[in-house]
Amino acid sequence: LSTLVLHWAGSVPFALALLVFWKQAENPRLSDARCALDALALTVALIWMNCWRAVFAERVRRQLNGDLVRRRTRGELFRLIVVQSLACGTKLVVLPFSALIVFPLPVVIAFYRNLGALADRQEMHPRATFARARQLARVQPEGSWLTIPLLLFLGLVVCLNMAAVIGAAPQLIRILTGYESTFSRSGVYFLTNPMFMMLVFCSTWILFDPFAQTVYCLRCYQAEARETGEDVRAG
Repeated sequence: LSTLVLHWAGSVPFALALLVFWKQAENPRLSDARCALDALALTVALIWMNCWRAVFAERVRRQLNGDLVRRRTRGELFRLIVVQSLACGTKLVVLPFSALIVFPLPVVIAFYRNLGALADRQEMHPRATFARARQLARVQPEGSWLTIPLLLFLGLVVCLNMAAVIGAAPQLIRILTGYESTFSRSGVYFLTNPMFMMLVFCSTWILFDPFAQTVYCLRCYQAEARETGEDVRAG
């Protein structure tokens, strides 16, 4: 639980910032200045989320090794922020482009996930982190091709469950407590509102992304262990 909290410390604020930004963007009277300010806040929340996800990934790797949690210096925190800022900035462009081409998509996804697993390394320079993540992403590419459809299927199952839970929650609260809310009175409109789908996607991502990141942490750990024998030492 303490490891999951590290991920949620970044993902929950980012999901809330995304929902607020989406709601504000639907307002036709939103000024350009306010939209730019909200976008800047969302960018900060994205960097915050990526940094905490990297801390989460590092904790997963240390649990695999049986190491104790370490304290980070200011220099290490600065390197972490630099790597994750570059990662989240380029990912928004590179991932859609690789999805159009299809073939490099598994390697690109593994590369950015590996950045999360390697970004909090004590001894690594940012440039070395990018090079190492790219190298490890190319290990066993057939495993990356298999990982993506499995994660998509499991993510879809979680998404459908969250849609059912969130969609039925207002009516269940009304039946069990008698409390009539705006959501329960809206009926079908509550389910067709775009904000409902955004809420479903954000809650699904909060619950499922720690699992997805852990899968890639394990793949990164196993790829490194082929060179370093870390798994043998940990065993």
